[in-house]
Amino acid sequence: MLQERLPYLPDEVVEVAASVLGRRGQILDRFVPLNGDFPTQRIRIHGDYHLGQVAYAGLKNYARHPEYLTRLEPWAQLWERSAAAEFLRAYYEAAQGAAFMPPGNVDFRKLLDIFLLDKALYEVLYELNSRPAWVRIPLMGITSLVP
Repeated sequence: MLQERLPYLPDEVVEVAASVLGRRGQILDRFVPLNGDFPTQRIRIHGDYHLGQVAYAGLKNYARHPEYLTRLEPWAQLWERSAAAEFLRAYYEAAQGAAFMPPGNVDFRKLLDIFLLDKALYEVLYELNSRPAWVRIPLMGITSLVP
């Protein structure tokens, strides 16, 4: 769908979308089964609190001109990464030893990356159908997960 909609996307999204399309193989490779068997427990969460949307929404509201958006976007990304890292650190610390946590930082990180990538791919589809101008948010998330 992203390939089909590429000609209709805003100019500031086309380059990022093309970059993600060029990483299709790498993206699919991330979904291979994990090595090892570790006990975890599935839990149900809301799952729609997205710090990237918070940073980008503020940026879009503040940066009314495209040149401001270009200059301020790295700062919004820095804020998003810093806030996400602190949120994740505190969550990992608080949930350590819980049945739903894998028993090691490496497995935790692998699972987290898979779930983040899955969510970002879902959001690409959602934004393409609802708010094409916002599709840049999940696309940037994908590029950060699959460099």
